Amino acid sequence: MRKDIIVMAWLLFYLLSSLSSVSGEDLTADEILKRADKVRGAGKSVVIEAIISSIKPEKKNITGEFEILSKYQEKKTLVKFLFPPRDKGKFFLMLGDDFWIYLPNTRKPIRISPLQRLLGNASYGDIARPTYGGDYYAQLLRTEESENKECFVLELKAKNKKVAYHRVIYWVQKENFYPIKANFYTFSGKLMKTVFFEGYEYKPHLKQSTPTRLVIIDQIMRDSETIIEYTKIEPRKIPDKLFSRDYLGRMR
Repeated sequence: MRKDIIVMAWLLFYLLSSLSSVSGEDLTADEILKRADKVRGAGKSVVIEAIISSIKPEKKNITGEFEILSKYQEKKTLVKFLFPPRDKGKFFLMLGDDFWIYLPNTRKPIRISPLQRLLGNASYGDIARPTYGGDYYAQLLRTEESENKECFVLELKAKNKKVAYHRVIYWVQKENFYPIKANFYTFSGKLMKTVFFEGYEYKPHLKQSTPTRLVIIDQIMRDSETIIEYTKIEPRKIPDKLFSRDYLGRMR
C-alpha cells in the first residue's frame, strides 16, 4: 500500500513538472520567443495573401492587397503588389537586413528603410519580417494579465541598427505561446505603435494555429489604425531565384 502511494506521488510530481514545462515556467526568454515565433510561422517557406486596410475617422478607408513569398528562416521575403491596379508591377524584396523596392518605371531596385510606410501604419518591415528571434535579444521582465490572458512579458532589444525598431515589449500567452500584443519603440525611446495579434485559426497545412489578423495602432497619431488580414497562408517551395534584385525587373 505504501509502495503504491509513493508511486502515485512520483507520478503526480512528474505530471505537474510536465505541465510546468509545457506552460513555459522553466523556459528562458529566448526559448519563449522562439516558441512565439513558431506560432507565427518561423522556419517555414510560405506564401501568404494579405489585405491591408488603413482606417481614419471621417476619411475613406484605403485598402491594398499583397502576395507575400517568404523563407523566414533564411530572412528572405518578396512582396507583390496586387491591388489597387495602379500598384501592379511593384515589388519589394527583403534580403537579411536590407530592403529594396522595384517600380515599373525604374531600371533598378531602390533601397528603402524597413520603417518606411507601406500602407497606413504598416511598414515594409512589419510585412516582410513578422518574427523576432533573429533580430532581437530577449529578456523576461515579468508575467501579468493582458487582454484577459496570463502572459509572459518580454523585452526585446535590437541586435543591430538595421532592425526597424530598437526595442519591443512583447506579451506572449503562457498557456500556448500565442503572441498577444507588442509595443514598438524608436531608437530615441519613443513609443511608435502597438500591435494586437488576433483571429487565431488552425491551419491544417501548417499543422498549427496562427494569427490571421493584426491590428496596428499608431501611438503618435492615435486616431488611426491599420488592419492586416491574412486571407491565405500555405507552405510552398519557393525558388531561390525569386529572391534576387536582378530578377525583380523580370517579374510582372
